[in-house]
Amino acid sequence: MLWSKFKNLKLGFKIIIGIIAIIFLPITLTLLVIELLIRSIKNRKVLGIIISGILTLGFLFSDVVYITGIYEGITTDSTDLALEKEQQEKEAEARAKAEQKQKEEAEKAAKEKEQQEKKEAEKLPTKPIEYSSIDDLKKAYNSKLNDIMDKKQIQELDKEKITSNDVINIAKSSKSLIGQASSDSQKIDLSGYLVSLDDLNHNTTDTVKNEIYEYLVSEYKSNKLKDKDNFYEYLYLTKYLYTSFSDVNNQKADTVFDMYQIVKDNYRNLDIDSNINQVNKSLGIKSISNTSTNKVKKHSSSYKKSNSNSNKSSNNNSSNSSIVYCNGGTSSSNKYHSSPNAHGMKGAIKMTEKQAKASGYVPCKKCY
Repeated sequence: MLWSKFKNLKLGFKIIIGIIAIIFLPITLTLLVIELLIRSIKNRKVLGIIISGILTLGFLFSDVVYITGIYEGITTDSTDLALEKEQQEKEAEARAKAEQKQKEEAEKAAKEKEQQEKKEAEKLPTKPIEYSSIDDLKKAYNSKLNDIMDKKQIQELDKEKITSNDVINIAKSSKSLIGQASSDSQKIDLSGYLVSLDDLNHNTTDTVKNEIYEYLVSEYKSNKLKDKDNFYEYLYLTKYLYTSFSDVNNQKADTVFDMYQIVKDNYRNLDIDSNINQVNKSLGIKSISNTSTNKVKKHSSSYKKSNSNSNKSSNNNSSNSSIVYCNGGTSSSNKYHSSPNAHGMKGAIKMTEKQAKASGYVPCKKCY
């Protein structure tokens, strides 16, 4: 029946049905066997019924297996596609996380670099500003004069990193600039300017100051403060240390001030005996008197010398504690006077004579 219907079809339909029959061959065979079974039943052929029935059952079983295989294949393909899609999504998510992490690390590195650069920019120096010429030094000093007189901090250096050796090296290097001055008085004044501008008294620890003090004491005991080759170093150090100690008004300040006078007056070939006696006294060093065969002359000389030194010391202490008036305001003169209005002076700065000398001022010849 099926076959007769198939033969009556047009060629195009035959081809289509043929292709479908081949694709679904187990089902096609099953249908043919079923048709054979129906014919055997109609014709009542027992053998045909048995054979076609067995074939029908066999093909039905194979159809079930075939259809199950197709279904499982489709299901497997769908599952594989789903798993593949899920895997792709996971990989995409992992890539996104990796890219995000990389971006965050890059931002963190950039931030750390920025902070480091900022920290480096804010880092304090360990050396004072250097001046290329004496004129630059004078201009800087005059621009900061009021702050210097008010004992304000002029520079901000890395205090914790500056050592006593650093201070000594800075003092030694002052020769290259101060040595350009033409006169001894100018050298002394300019050294005082440089000490004030370098402002190491505000930028060194008490430990460093005490180490410099011990260094100067050692140099003094070795009679090196009179060494003119080291004049610039000792002048700088004694002035720096006196400026540091003068605020606390202790014995060290007086000792260092006398050392300062020894250095600068010895360089100018002036008398330094009274200052030496003062330093010896403060350090507990006994002064050695000249021996003489004539005991009377010896005692007389010692007595006169003692009185002379006593008078010098008394006059020196009196002078050091007397009040003077230094040029201030817009004046750049380094003179101090006996009255605040001397010679039409304006903006006079009041201080003791000892402080004035330590700051580089000299007495006015008309007042003294």
